[in-house]
Amino acid sequence: MDSPPEALVGPKTSYPRVLIVGQDFEEGRGGGVTLSCLFHDWPRDRIAVASQWLELGVPGRAGRYYRLGSLEDRWIWPLSAVPREAWKISGPVIPGAARGWSNTSPGADDRRRGPRSGGLPDTLGRRLGYRALQFMAAEDFIHGLHPSDSLLAWVHDFHPDVIYSQLSSLGLVRLVEGLARETGVPVVLHFMDDWPTTLYRSGLLAGHLRGRLGRELGALLDRAALLMVISDDMARAFKGRYGHDFMTFHNALDLGEWVSVRRTSWAPGHPFEILYAGSVNIANEAGILDVARATKALASDGMDVRLVLLTASTTRPVAVSLDGLAHVNVLPAIPHAEMPARLASADLLVLPLDFEERAQAFARFSMPTKTVEYMASGTPTLVYAPADNAVSRYAAEERWGHVVGTRSLTALTTALRLLAENPAERERLGKRAVELASARHDAGPVREAFRAALESIVSRPGTAR
Repeated sequence: MDSPPEALVGPKTSYPRVLIVGQDFEEGRGGGVTLSCLFHDWPRDRIAVASQWLELGVPGRAGRYYRLGSLEDRWIWPLSAVPREAWKISGPVIPGAARGWSNTSPGADDRRRGPRSGGLPDTLGRRLGYRALQFMAAEDFIHGLHPSDSLLAWVHDFHPDVIYSQLSSLGLVRLVEGLARETGVPVVLHFMDDWPTTLYRSGLLAGHLRGRLGRELGALLDRAALLMVISDDMARAFKGRYGHDFMTFHNALDLGEWVSVRRTSWAPGHPFEILYAGSVNIANEAGILDVARATKALASDGMDVRLVLLTASTTRPVAVSLDGLAHVNVLPAIPHAEMPARLASADLLVLPLDFEERAQAFARFSMPTKTVEYMASGTPTLVYAPADNAVSRYAAEERWGHVVGTRSLTALTTALRLLAENPAERERLGKRAVELASARHDAGPVREAFRAALESIVSRPGTAR
């Protein structure tokens, strides 16, 4: 649904002009979904996006777009003389029409951003060179993002009140700091996960870059007008680490869209369907494999059971290895509007996160975007994640999900069997999750609190509007 025209916005509902740096409004990724939720009511002409995303502007949620490219991504000489790929050309982008969802082509999930974010260059020489940079952890040492004259002219023409960024790299830290310094516009930083603890853990230059990241991120945090995180656990941990207060803003839902489709009967289906909906990546691959093994064990014992993965990551090796197994279906992602009914149709939802140290460090304080969607569906959830993870703690303390907090195939299989054979427990979990989602994750109050927080920055004495 389109945002309300600015002329129709009431006097008590003021929307600052926001420049979003780094992330675009993309349905298929958690950061984009959260962004779409929080900025849902914003007039389009008061949002601008500067990003490296290949499909920049496709949702058409902002009024202006700028593709960060070769003018901002500066390499040291002589690498600066190497011709750049066509998609790295900098400049304003015409906003894409809001043209509905379509499934990505094979591999597109990993090519929506450039090499720094997981995609690979398109020639053998570039591929080999990039692999060498990865081995040395040298990429952020020999190039980085900086505001160009072109970008600054575009920003000044938009005249933002606030710069907002979901930081995820040293390059973005430097770009946001440069924009803040050159424009004097206040900065809002929003952390989706604990990426600062997982960058630069291997490679010849890792120690040097880890020190740089600590200093430069710390300076930007000191400068920021407002700091946000994705969970209360992260707020507490980051307060202790960085010495600043952080506000919690997680994904929320328009719960009215879920009322008519949410689950109201917990009788088991045939087969009993266990569903995972979301990305398959480093943070959950091992957990997903464990769920598949546990499902196979139940099937071998004679249970009529099936695991379904609903994901845009169908080309990931783990997804490919599972597709076609007798007890597993790997299906492409569906439009976001169809998700409420699809989640409600399953018998059990699973939310797996890996127990490996690096993956655990990355996601320990995160609250996956799908969490609230799972809760609102009325379908019971099994959380398979370390017990000290934020989502595990939330599910256990509020009793809306069944938690298996240690990596154990036996414990996981036992939990799946218990839930499959106990409709009363599934009903209790489903009803409690809906109750909590209604009380804490209704989009209306969350969006208003977010809008008010950004407006409070603009309203401070001495802040130019």
